Amino acid sequence: MPDLCVLEVDDREVTSKGVNLKDRKVFFRQIAAFAEVKKSHKDDPVPVRTSATLNTAQVADYAAMLFIGRPFNLFIVGLSVCGTRFRVGYFDRSGILFSEARDILSEQGFPIFVSVIRRITCDMSNTDLGHNANIRMLEGHTYYQTEYPKFEIDTGRQPYYITEGRPLWVSFSYLGRGTSIWVALSSDGAKLVLKLAWRREDRRGEASIYRDVGQILGMARFKDGGDMTWRHRSGKISIKSIRNLNPEAEFKRNVILHFVGVNPIGKMLWHAKDDLEYCLGIWAAIKGKVDASKSSPQPC
Repeated sequence: MPDLCVLEVDDREVTSKGVNLKDRKVFFRQIAAFAEVKKSHKDDPVPVRTSATLNTAQVADYAAMLFIGRPFNLFIVGLSVCGTRFRVGYFDRSGILFSEARDILSEQGFPIFVSVIRRITCDMSNTDLGHNANIRMLEGHTYYQTEYPKFEIDTGRQPYYITEGRPLWVSFSYLGRGTSIWVALSSDGAKLVLKLAWRREDRRGEASIYRDVGQILGMARFKDGGDMTWRHRSGKISIKSIRNLNPEAEFKRNVILHFVGVNPIGKMLWHAKDDLEYCLGIWAAIKGKVDASKSSPQPC
Protein backbone atom coordinates (compact mmCIF):
# COMPACT_ATOMS: atom_id res chain seq x y z
CA MET A 1 0.00 0.00 0.00
CA PRO A 2 1.13 3.61 -0.55
CA ASP A 3 2.50 5.51 2.43
CA LEU A 4 -0.40 7.97 2.30
CA CYS A 5 -3.84 7.64 0.71
CA VAL A 6 -6.55 10.18 -0.02
CA LEU A 7 -9.78 8.41 0.95
CA GLU A 8 -13.38 9.15 0.10
CA VAL A 9 -15.24 8.69 3.40
CA ASP A 10 -18.63 9.44 4.90
CA ASP A 11 -18.42 12.96 6.35
CA ARG A 12 -20.87 11.97 9.08
CA GLU A 13 -18.35 9.48 10.47
CA VAL A 14 -15.47 11.96 10.56
CA THR A 15 -16.48 14.20 13.42
CA SER A 16 -12.99 15.56 14.07
CA LYS A 17 -9.48 15.61 12.61
CA GLY A 18 -8.42 13.01 15.16
CA VAL A 19 -10.65 10.17 13.92
CA ASN A 20 -8.67 6.94 13.54
CA LEU A 21 -9.71 5.02 10.43
CA LYS A 22 -7.25 2.19 11.06
CA ASP A 23 -9.81 0.00 12.80
CA ARG A 24 -12.53 0.67 10.25
CA LYS A 25 -13.20 -1.29 7.10
CA VAL A 26 -11.92 0.69 4.13
CA PHE A 27 -12.63 -0.48 0.59
CA PHE A 28 -9.86 -0.17 -1.94
CA ARG A 29 -12.21 1.75 -4.23
CA GLN A 30 -12.28 4.56 -1.65
CA ILE A 31 -8.70 5.54 -2.50
CA ALA A 32 -8.86 8.61 -4.77
CA ALA A 33 -5.14 9.50 -4.87
CA PHE A 34 -1.91 8.56 -3.11
CA ALA A 35 1.51 9.73 -1.98
CA GLU A 36 4.74 7.77 -1.65
CA VAL A 37 7.49 9.08 0.65
CA LYS A 38 11.20 8.22 0.50
CA LYS A 39 13.89 9.54 2.81
CA SER A 40 16.47 10.33 0.10
CA HIS A 41 16.31 12.59 -2.94
CA LYS A 42 18.28 9.87 -4.76
CA ASP A 43 14.99 8.00 -5.16
CA ASP A 44 13.50 10.92 -7.06
CA PRO A 45 11.94 9.64 -10.34
CA VAL A 46 13.85 12.06 -12.58
CA PRO A 47 12.17 11.83 -16.01
CA VAL A 48 15.43 12.24 -17.99
CA ARG A 49 16.92 9.04 -16.59
CA THR A 50 17.29 6.25 -19.14
CA SER A 51 16.08 3.64 -16.64
CA ALA A 52 13.32 3.88 -14.07
CA THR A 53 14.17 4.19 -10.40
CA LEU A 54 12.70 1.70 -7.95
CA ASN A 55 10.41 4.48 -6.75
CA THR A 56 9.11 5.04 -10.28
CA ALA A 57 8.22 1.37 -10.60
CA GLN A 58 6.65 1.42 -7.16
CA VAL A 59 4.38 4.40 -7.80
CA ALA A 60 3.40 2.89 -11.17
CA ASP A 61 2.33 -0.27 -9.30
CA TYR A 62 0.27 1.86 -6.92
CA ALA A 63 -1.40 3.59 -9.88
CA ALA A 64 -2.26 0.16 -11.31
CA MET A 65 -3.80 -0.79 -7.96
CA LEU A 66 -5.94 2.35 -7.97
CA PHE A 67 -7.08 1.58 -11.52
CA ILE A 68 -8.28 -1.80 -10.22
CA GLY A 69 -10.22 -0.12 -7.42
CA ARG A 70 -11.64 2.51 -9.78
CA PRO A 71 -11.88 0.92 -13.25
CA PHE A 72 -13.63 3.96 -14.74
CA ASN A 73 -10.73 6.30 -14.05
CA LEU A 74 -9.01 7.74 -17.12
CA PHE A 75 -5.94 8.62 -15.09
CA ILE A 76 -4.56 8.52 -11.55
CA VAL A 77 -2.91 11.32 -9.57
CA GLY A 78 -0.09 10.52 -7.16
CA LEU A 79 2.54 12.43 -5.23
CA SER A 80 6.19 11.41 -4.93
CA VAL A 81 8.17 12.88 -2.02
CA CYS A 82 11.88 12.01 -1.90
CA GLY A 83 13.75 13.75 0.89
CA THR A 84 12.66 17.36 0.61
CA ARG A 85 11.97 17.06 -3.11
CA PHE A 86 8.47 16.39 -4.43
CA ARG A 87 6.74 15.87 -7.77
CA VAL A 88 3.14 15.32 -8.85
CA GLY A 89 2.71 12.17 -10.93
CA TYR A 90 0.08 11.69 -13.62
CA PHE A 91 -0.59 8.09 -14.66
CA ASP A 92 -2.69 7.09 -17.67
CA ARG A 93 -2.79 4.11 -20.04
CA SER A 94 0.01 5.54 -22.19
CA GLY A 95 2.57 6.17 -19.47
CA ILE A 96 3.64 8.46 -16.65
CA LEU A 97 4.15 12.21 -16.56
CA PHE A 98 5.94 13.92 -13.67
CA SER A 99 5.87 17.59 -12.82
CA GLU A 100 9.00 19.62 -12.27
CA ALA A 101 10.70 18.81 -8.96
CA ARG A 102 10.23 21.32 -6.13
CA ASP A 103 12.00 21.60 -2.80
CA ILE A 104 9.61 21.67 0.14
CA LEU A 105 12.02 23.75 2.21
CA SER A 106 12.58 26.42 -0.43
CA GLU A 107 10.77 29.74 -0.42
CA GLN A 108 9.07 28.95 -3.73
CA GLY A 109 8.53 25.23 -3.17
CA PHE A 110 6.77 25.24 0.21
CA PRO A 111 3.66 27.24 -0.79
CA ILE A 112 3.35 25.11 -3.94
CA PHE A 113 3.56 21.94 -1.83
CA VAL A 114 0.83 23.22 0.52
CA SER A 115 -1.30 24.22 -2.47
CA VAL A 116 -0.92 20.77 -4.08
CA ILE A 117 -1.90 18.99 -0.85
CA ARG A 118 -4.93 21.23 -0.36
CA ARG A 119 -6.05 20.85 -3.97
CA ILE A 120 -5.84 17.05 -3.91
CA THR A 121 -7.42 16.57 -0.48
CA CYS A 122 -10.03 19.35 -0.43
CA ASP A 123 -10.77 20.97 -3.77
CA MET A 124 -10.51 18.39 -6.54
CA SER A 125 -13.56 16.36 -7.56
CA ASN A 126 -13.52 12.72 -8.62
CA THR A 127 -13.48 13.93 -12.23
CA ASP A 128 -10.47 16.16 -11.48
CA LEU A 129 -8.76 13.10 -10.02
CA GLY A 130 -9.35 11.02 -13.13
CA HIS A 131 -12.90 9.66 -13.11
CA ASN A 132 -14.43 9.46 -16.59
CA ALA A 133 -16.88 12.36 -16.98
CA ASN A 134 -19.05 10.18 -19.26
CA ILE A 135 -19.69 7.79 -16.39
CA ARG A 136 -21.56 8.92 -13.32
CA MET A 137 -22.35 7.18 -10.07
CA LEU A 138 -26.08 6.81 -9.51
CA GLU A 139 -27.76 9.20 -7.11
CA GLY A 140 -27.28 8.10 -3.50
CA HIS A 141 -24.41 5.73 -4.30
CA THR A 142 -20.89 6.22 -2.92
CA TYR A 143 -17.49 4.55 -3.04
CA TYR A 144 -17.63 3.93 0.71
CA GLN A 145 -20.98 2.12 0.85
CA THR A 146 -20.92 -1.61 1.59
CA GLU A 147 -22.72 -2.62 -1.59
CA TYR A 148 -20.75 -2.02 -4.79
CA PRO A 149 -22.04 1.23 -6.35
CA LYS A 150 -23.93 1.39 -9.63
CA PHE A 151 -22.77 3.55 -12.54
CA GLU A 152 -24.50 5.04 -15.56
CA ILE A 153 -22.30 4.74 -18.64
CA ASP A 154 -22.76 7.21 -21.47
CA THR A 155 -20.89 5.93 -24.53
CA GLY A 156 -21.63 9.09 -26.49
CA ARG A 157 -24.73 7.69 -28.14
CA GLN A 158 -27.91 5.79 -27.27
CA PRO A 159 -28.52 3.58 -25.43
CA TYR A 160 -26.80 4.26 -22.11
CA TYR A 161 -25.99 1.50 -19.61
CA ILE A 162 -26.30 0.99 -15.86
CA THR A 163 -23.92 -1.46 -14.22
CA GLU A 164 -25.11 -4.09 -11.75
CA GLY A 165 -22.80 -5.18 -8.96
CA ARG A 166 -19.07 -5.70 -9.02
CA PRO A 167 -17.17 -6.04 -12.29
CA LEU A 168 -16.89 -9.59 -13.60
CA TRP A 169 -13.27 -8.86 -14.47
CA VAL A 170 -10.77 -6.03 -14.12
CA SER A 171 -7.35 -6.02 -15.76
CA PHE A 172 -4.42 -5.99 -13.32
CA SER A 173 -1.94 -4.43 -15.76
CA TYR A 174 -1.13 -0.73 -15.82
CA LEU A 175 -0.09 -0.23 -19.46
CA GLY A 176 -2.28 -2.95 -20.93
CA ARG A 177 -5.78 -2.53 -22.32
CA GLY A 178 -7.26 -1.66 -18.94
CA THR A 179 -10.16 -4.03 -19.51
CA SER A 180 -13.18 -4.07 -17.22
CA ILE A 181 -16.23 -6.30 -17.77
CA TRP A 182 -19.64 -5.68 -16.23
CA VAL A 183 -23.18 -6.97 -16.11
CA ALA A 184 -25.25 -4.01 -17.27
CA LEU A 185 -28.80 -3.01 -18.11
CA SER A 186 -29.24 -0.85 -21.20
CA SER A 187 -31.76 1.98 -21.38
CA ASP A 188 -33.71 -0.02 -23.98
CA GLY A 189 -34.25 -2.81 -21.44
CA ALA A 190 -31.65 -5.35 -22.59
CA LYS A 191 -29.45 -7.05 -20.00
CA LEU A 192 -25.96 -7.75 -21.29
CA VAL A 193 -22.27 -8.11 -20.61
CA LEU A 194 -20.48 -4.80 -21.20
CA LYS A 195 -16.75 -4.67 -21.84
CA LEU A 196 -14.67 -1.49 -21.73
CA ALA A 197 -11.06 -1.57 -22.92
CA TRP A 198 -8.46 0.69 -24.53
CA ARG A 199 -7.44 -0.08 -28.10
CA ARG A 200 -4.42 1.11 -30.02
CA GLU A 201 -5.19 3.73 -32.61
CA ASP A 202 -3.73 1.56 -35.39
CA ARG A 203 -5.75 -1.56 -34.48
CA ARG A 204 -9.30 -2.53 -35.30
CA GLY A 205 -11.95 -2.09 -32.67
CA GLU A 206 -13.40 -5.24 -31.17
CA ALA A 207 -16.91 -4.16 -32.17
CA SER A 208 -16.01 -4.23 -35.88
CA ILE A 209 -14.57 -7.73 -35.45
CA TYR A 210 -17.82 -8.92 -33.85
CA ARG A 211 -19.73 -7.48 -36.82
CA ASP A 212 -17.47 -9.31 -39.30
CA VAL A 213 -17.58 -12.61 -37.43
CA GLY A 214 -21.36 -12.71 -37.08
CA GLN A 215 -23.11 -15.38 -35.01
CA ILE A 216 -20.93 -18.35 -34.01
CA LEU A 217 -21.79 -21.31 -31.80
CA GLY A 218 -20.33 -20.77 -28.34
CA MET A 219 -20.02 -17.02 -28.80
CA ALA A 220 -22.35 -14.38 -27.37
CA ARG A 221 -24.44 -12.24 -29.71
CA PHE A 222 -23.10 -8.79 -30.51
CA LYS A 223 -25.48 -6.11 -29.22
CA ASP A 224 -23.66 -2.78 -29.41
CA GLY A 225 -20.16 -1.36 -29.50
CA GLY A 226 -17.66 1.15 -30.83
CA ASP A 227 -15.32 3.89 -29.68
CA MET A 228 -16.62 5.99 -26.81
CA THR A 229 -17.05 9.70 -27.53
CA TRP A 230 -17.12 12.60 -25.09
CA ARG A 231 -20.51 13.63 -23.77
CA HIS A 232 -19.80 17.37 -23.42
CA ARG A 233 -17.30 17.87 -26.24
CA SER A 234 -16.54 16.49 -29.67
CA GLY A 235 -14.20 13.62 -30.42
CA LYS A 236 -13.34 10.19 -29.11
CA ILE A 237 -12.16 9.49 -25.58
CA SER A 238 -8.44 8.97 -26.17
CA ILE A 239 -5.19 9.72 -24.38
CA LYS A 240 -4.62 12.52 -26.89
CA SER A 241 -7.86 14.22 -25.90
CA ILE A 242 -7.37 13.55 -22.19
CA ARG A 243 -3.93 15.17 -22.30
CA ASN A 244 -5.30 17.97 -24.53
CA LEU A 245 -2.79 17.21 -27.28
CA ASN A 246 -3.18 18.48 -30.83
CA PRO A 247 -5.45 15.97 -32.62
CA GLU A 248 -3.17 16.16 -35.67
CA ALA A 249 0.01 15.63 -33.66
CA GLU A 250 1.81 12.30 -33.96
CA PHE A 251 1.56 10.30 -30.75
CA LYS A 252 2.54 6.66 -31.14
CA ARG A 253 1.23 5.63 -27.73
CA ASN A 254 -2.28 6.95 -28.30
CA VAL A 255 -5.07 4.59 -27.26
CA ILE A 256 -8.85 4.98 -27.57
CA LEU A 257 -11.52 3.85 -25.11
CA HIS A 258 -13.67 1.19 -26.76
CA PHE A 259 -16.77 -0.69 -25.61
CA VAL A 260 -18.60 -3.86 -26.61
CA GLY A 261 -21.95 -5.16 -25.37
CA VAL A 262 -22.97 -8.80 -25.86
CA ASN A 263 -25.77 -11.06 -24.65
CA PRO A 264 -27.01 -13.41 -23.29
CA ILE A 265 -25.11 -13.02 -20.04
CA GLY A 266 -24.55 -16.74 -19.49
CA LYS A 267 -23.13 -17.90 -16.18
CA MET A 268 -19.85 -18.77 -14.50
CA LEU A 269 -18.50 -22.28 -15.07
CA TRP A 270 -18.52 -22.95 -11.33
CA HIS A 271 -22.28 -22.37 -11.36
CA ALA A 272 -22.83 -25.33 -13.72
CA LYS A 273 -25.60 -27.63 -12.51
CA ASP A 274 -23.61 -30.81 -13.26
CA ASP A 275 -20.41 -32.15 -14.88
CA LEU A 276 -22.00 -32.35 -18.32
CA GLU A 277 -23.01 -28.69 -18.34
CA TYR A 278 -19.54 -27.77 -17.07
CA CYS A 279 -17.81 -29.69 -19.89
CA LEU A 280 -20.21 -28.36 -22.52
CA GLY A 281 -19.48 -24.82 -21.34
CA ILE A 282 -15.72 -25.31 -21.73
CA TRP A 283 -16.19 -26.95 -25.14
CA ALA A 284 -18.43 -24.11 -26.37
CA ALA A 285 -15.94 -21.45 -25.21
CA ILE A 286 -13.02 -23.19 -26.95
CA LYS A 287 -14.98 -23.79 -30.16
CA GLY A 288 -16.25 -20.23 -30.22
CA LYS A 289 -12.70 -18.87 -29.78
CA VAL A 290 -11.28 -21.10 -32.54
CA ASP A 291 -14.06 -20.30 -35.02
CA ALA A 292 -13.86 -16.57 -34.27
CA SER A 293 -10.07 -16.62 -34.86
CA LYS A 294 -10.62 -18.26 -38.25
CA SER A 295 -13.19 -15.66 -39.24
CA SER A 296 -11.15 -12.65 -38.09
CA PRO A 297 -7.52 -13.50 -37.30
CA GLN A 298 -6.50 -9.94 -36.40
CA PRO A 299 -6.93 -9.23 -32.67
CA CYS A 300 -8.24 -5.88 -31.54
